Amino acid sequence: MMMPAAHLIRHRHRRRRTARRPAVTTTTWSAAVERVIDLMHQRARGRPPSLREMADTAYFSPYHFHRLFCRLTGVPPGRFLSAVRLATAKRLLVESGLRVTDVCFEVGYESLGTFTTQFTQAVGVSPNRLRRLTATLAGSSARLDPVELMPPDRRHGPTISGHVQTPDNAAALICLGLFAAPLPQGRPRTCALLTGPGEYQLVAPADGTYHLFAAALRWPDGARGAGAADTAPLWVGASPGPLHVRGRQVSGCTDVALRPRQRTDPPIVVSLPSLLAERLPGLSRPAAWADALGR
Repeated sequence: MMMPAAHLIRHRHRRRRTARRPAVTTTTWSAAVERVIDLMHQRARGRPPSLREMADTAYFSPYHFHRLFCRLTGVPPGRFLSAVRLATAKRLLVESGLRVTDVCFEVGYESLGTFTTQFTQAVGVSPNRLRRLTATLAGSSARLDPVELMPPDRRHGPTISGHVQTPDNAAALICLGLFAAPLPQGRPRTCALLTGPGEYQLVAPADGTYHLFAAALRWPDGARGAGAADTAPLWVGASPGPLHVRGRQVSGCTDVALRPRQRTDPPIVVSLPSLLAERLPGLSRPAAWADALGR
């Protein structure tokens, strides 16, 4: 039986379209998202890719790509891309001698004011302040001991306690922060520092839903070298789900298992050295810190 010509044309077009698109499996989804993340990093310096370009790279429609990306990374592609660009800016500020204006244009921003505002909101300090903090911390000879870390002040609310685990229980400087969004950006609502795996305590903030993130840095000699370590965390981790604070009660799993970073992990944009400066009494009091913090 002969097929109508129009039906044959549609049939052939459908076969060609199916042949171009890979079979939809979990492995295919991960590979698609990782291709897009690679594109984000390749274009972190220069013109950022549009949603259409990212969707085309993943071989999905923009709608389905957006849903898939959120499902595998926990954040929308636009926020992930912004974190990649700001993380690149952090690295350039720490490791290069480029002016802040040059860094702004290098990572694709067209306005220094917009770059400074978004950088400060996401990182927690301004670009110039981050550079001063890093230089001050790198020049410090201070060493970290557990007794130096400021304990939480229980008068300000209920205490969140839990356990942090590192691979093979290896020693490292561990930074924990509680964030309002499912992305470690901006100043955490509360934070703590540990000099190794074990128990931690945080003062719970006001009622709400929060997300607990942790990052571990190599820390053999205390404060020296924190700027370089901040751009490349050794391990990362998060609580299995959000934490809910209601009244003086905290619900949700508060334990965190650190692991090596994966390609689908959003970059950690918050400035770890600035948190360190505030949480170490021996480093936060000298005049050098006051100058670095611009106080």
